[in-house]
This record gives sequence, C-alpha cells and structure tokens, in this order.
Amino acid sequence: MGCGAIVSAADGSLIVNQAPGLEYGIKWTQHALVSSYNAWFGKLLAIIIVLFVFTSLMGYCYQAESNVRYLLKNSRIAVWVCRGIFIAASFSGALIDAEAIWTIGDTGAGIMAWLNIIAILLLSKKGFALLKDYEEQLKEGKEPVFRLLLVWYLPENPVKRWILISNRKFQSLQEVQCLSQYLRFF
Repeated sequence: MGCGAIVSAADGSLIVNQAPGLEYGIKWTQHALVSSYNAWFGKLLAIIIVLFVFTSLMGYCYQAESNVRYLLKNSRIAVWVCRGIFIAASFSGALIDAEAIWTIGDTGAGIMAWLNIIAILLLSKKGFALLKDYEEQLKEGKEPVFRLLLVWYLPENPVKRWILISNRKFQSLQEVQCLSQYLRFF
C-alpha cells in the first residue's frame, strides 16, 4: 500500500484525494509514514509530537510567566492568574476541535505580529540613532563600543537627565549593575 497523493486547487479545495476517509491534519502524515514504512513509524511520530507539544507548552508558560512577573512587578496574584489561564487553555486545547485551535493560534500570531510591528516602529528612532553611532565609530577607525545611555529623575529636579557614558567598555554585567545601583541614589 503506497502513500497517496493529495492535490488541491488554489482556493484550498481538494481536487484529488488518494487518502479518503482521513481527517485533515496529522493523520495524513501518520498514514503516509505507516503505509510507506512500518506501523512503528506511526508510534514514533506520536512520541515525537507529544515531546514537541510538551516542550513548546513549557517554553510558552515560562515566557508568559516571566513577562507577567516583569510587567506587574512580581505580583504573586498575577502569576497565579497567568498559570490558571495557561492550564485552562491547555485543557481546552485538548477538548476543542483542531480547526478552532488553529484559528485561535492564527489569530494570536497575527495579534503578536501587529504588536511587534508597533514596538519596532516605536523603537525605530532609537535603533537608527544607535546604528548611526555604530557606523560613525567604524568610519573613525575605532572598534565599535556600545555607549550606555542611562535615564533617571533627580529628586530635586523632575526634569529628565540624560547621562551618556561615552566610549566606556564594561567588563561584566556586574559592573553595569553596580553603576545602575550607584545612580539610583541620585
């Protein structure tokens, strides 16, 4: 029994389906592996998918929790709410049909893309300034050095103070942290 061909039109409708009776999705891949090789390839695919899903979910949970901790100043309630939403979404993903899950995933990816585009636009001025500084250093024949730009508010003066520590190479992250701790006292 050979692997069947599936040909679709430009609008996504099936023209030729030599794997009749199979639901769209992972079952097509599983059918192709089992019919081309052996039955144990289907089991291997199932194990691979389970491991992929588990590690992906763990990564997404960690990223979401880290973002919530950062944005909401380490709020325990917010972290627990985030975990609850994540668990509820995981269980609902196992119960809802695949088409709805793909639609939700596509919508989420689209929203994330738009948020990233907006962030890039908001940060583009600073990015171009850094690029210009980098290129100027290259033209001057210098080894490019990142110039740390710190912003803080002085207690007696609410006006923003910009401190430019020019041509300063920091040896370690600890040195940068010490400097930022020092500047907090001003």
